[in-house]
Amino acid sequence: MRSGDGDVGDGLGEPEKEFLERYVAAFEAYDMEALTSLIAEDASQSMPPYDMWMQGREDVLAWWVGPGYECRGSKLLAAPSANGCVAFGQYKPNPDGDGHAPWALQVLEMSEDGRVGRFTFFLDTERLFPLFGLPPLLP
Repeated sequence: MRSGDGDVGDGLGEPEKEFLERYVAAFEAYDMEALTSLIAEDASQSMPPYDMWMQGREDVLAWWVGPGYECRGSKLLAAPSANGCVAFGQYKPNPDGDGHAPWALQVLEMSEDGRVGRFTFFLDTERLFPLFGLPPLLP
């Protein structure tokens, strides 16, 4: 799995690492069927600084295939944990065709059933990516 300074989920057990590998593969493939199996039924998503809040797996996935469809083709790069949660740098395809540009710091909170319970996509990449050791562009 791609990583900034180490493997995703350093300090996690093998089942959790395997789960995160499946998440990265499903997100990068934009495979909604696979993502459905990885997201808790009562999952939520927010995207600061936007006044946007989705509650429930169906609402989250509906957004991903609607306005969030622009994230198709994204790449994820493991980041150090954020507030004790797994984090990834998300890079969307660069509109000029040159690699992938920073889009968000994805912070995933796990639910009690071992699925993703909350997604927070922090969009202030200019400030956050350097703090997390993430590169300014992926080739």
